[in-house]
Amino acid sequence: MPRKKAASERLNYYLRKLGEYGARLEADRNYDEWGWRRYRLNAYRNRVYKLLNCERMRELRAKYGRGNRQ
Repeated sequence: MPRKKAASERLNYYLRKLGEYGARLEADRNYDEWGWRRYRLNAYRNRVYKLLNCERMRELRAKYGRGNRQ
């Protein structure tokens, strides 16, 4: 089973895809006429940011613990 990508790897992939999308859109204004590609990129971006946030929170919990819950 392949190793799961780290959130930072996913972020790099997203940034690369975003650059490719922008370059294609500049070359051809009708490239994403219906906005589907932009929609998919935004959906992927949201997943990446969620994963980055989860990794960050995991690091903080390891460092400071879970805190006092009432």
